[in-house]
Amino acid sequence: MGMTRPGESTKLRYPASGQVLRWMRLAVDIDGDDGVGHGLMPALDDYVDAAGSLRLGTMSVLADYLAGVAALQAVIPDWTVTHDMAIHTMQSCPPEGELEAECRLVRAGRNNVVSEVTVTSPVVGEVARAFVTFTRLPRRDDTPAASPLKRVNLAEPLEVEAPRRHIEEACGFRFEQGSAGPYIEFDHSPFVQNSVRAIQGGVVALSLERAAAWAAELALGAPCHSKDLHLHYLALGNAGPFQARAEVLRVEAGRVTSRVALHDTGNDDRLLALGVATAAVA
Repeated sequence: MGMTRPGESTKLRYPASGQVLRWMRLAVDIDGDDGVGHGLMPALDDYVDAAGSLRLGTMSVLADYLAGVAALQAVIPDWTVTHDMAIHTMQSCPPEGELEAECRLVRAGRNNVVSEVTVTSPVVGEVARAFVTFTRLPRRDDTPAASPLKRVNLAEPLEVEAPRRHIEEACGFRFEQGSAGPYIEFDHSPFVQNSVRAIQGGVVALSLERAAAWAAELALGAPCHSKDLHLHYLALGNAGPFQARAEVLRVEAGRVTSRVALHDTGNDDRLLALGVATAAVA
């Protein structure tokens, strides 16, 4: 484990106090000489699934944030937006210790930035690997300014930290079933929004991963653990409520593959993200 968490919480306009990235106590360090970015996230009970393993979606929040910070630093003064993410579990991750992520830039080109992120548990070793692609946008007058900081600790003092709840409750997930299948609904709130007041990319992944796992649980009648998620980011979500919908595509040998889609019901049901996810009996 190569990163030491900075001792004090970093003062930033974004993420604001109580936002999901601060609540998850993330930290990043992209100031090393080896060109590798590092990130930290405590493996808390708040993040576990029905099998007692950390949700794949929570690890996607860490991967998305670390890769995003590294991508922005690679293209300054330009800006980046997430294009797609594929994340896969290697093995179950216990809620113990602090996860460390390593981000390596595979390509930083004129049009896109591609990163590979490994997530490692101090208890069992590598637990997930993610591949994240960002679209590079030329700087405009209204482009947000990237933070110059390369070493950041988002964890807040316990006396100001938002109350600890399971992450599903903290995000406001509501589990519903419609005529077209199960979906998870949640509102637009400061807790889940990013620097441009749209839904934060890691929360998008988390909602779709959870919807796929729930669809698998309904199909198989047993608790399920997500194995893989591949999603494409299509538009910013800034109205809400949002619905993460799952359509079961295949059921076989205790494993379910689903189409997952996130819609903004407050903006003509606009499609925000689309992908495929696999979950298996825990």
